[in-house]
Amino acid sequence: MNKKTWFIGASLFGMLVTGSVGVYAGSNLPQIQAYLNNKVGIFVNNSEFKPVDDKGNRHYPITYNNSTYLPVRAVSEALGVPIQYDQATNRILIGNSTGAGNGNGGSTGTSASRPQHLPSDFPLPSDAKKIELIESASGGKKSVYYTLQTKQSLSQLIQTYNTYLQQQQYGNLVDSSSDNTIDIAAAKSQMSVVIEGSIVNSETGLIEYTIIWSAS
Repeated sequence: MNKKTWFIGASLFGMLVTGSVGVYAGSNLPQIQAYLNNKVGIFVNNSEFKPVDDKGNRHYPITYNNSTYLPVRAVSEALGVPIQYDQATNRILIGNSTGAGNGNGGSTGTSASRPQHLPSDFPLPSDAKKIELIESASGGKKSVYYTLQTKQSLSQLIQTYNTYLQQQQYGNLVDSSSDNTIDIAAAKSQMSVVIEGSIVNSETGLIEYTIIWSAS
């Protein structure tokens, strides 16, 4: 299982659990009587889509008061649209959601803004273009999966992150980067970071890389 698959699975499952517990525990939400509707098929661009949870169990639409409701996570996955749960404001953010000006969400080739949960001094290229962003924060744990593109020099990028991690006293610093790739991992206390990517266009020097950061 690659790092992205593990991160997305863990983060989305965590958001699902957090949303349920946070909403229902001690709340005054009215109860309703609804029905799991396993008679309804879901098709995306003429292809059948069968939503499942992280354990492979089927998710079915819910019918209530003559309306049919789909799991928001399933819709997000089917359409390839990022989703995240903002526990602080109790909001589900779908797509390129800007929230309170933090630029949360994900969109191919959009100008990047700093992820909400990434440390404020964590280096990001000035010309960064956001490719994908998934963030999660619950129970004191924060995680960021951030893919971006830049035309900054690869050697400069590698040096910048090495210098930053050393200054921040990250331990277990491992730099396996090469002439065409960036591959750095480090950890300290309850914080860890992995930075990996490569040159995707040698003519323009375009680099695509991913920052996987977490703290607990």
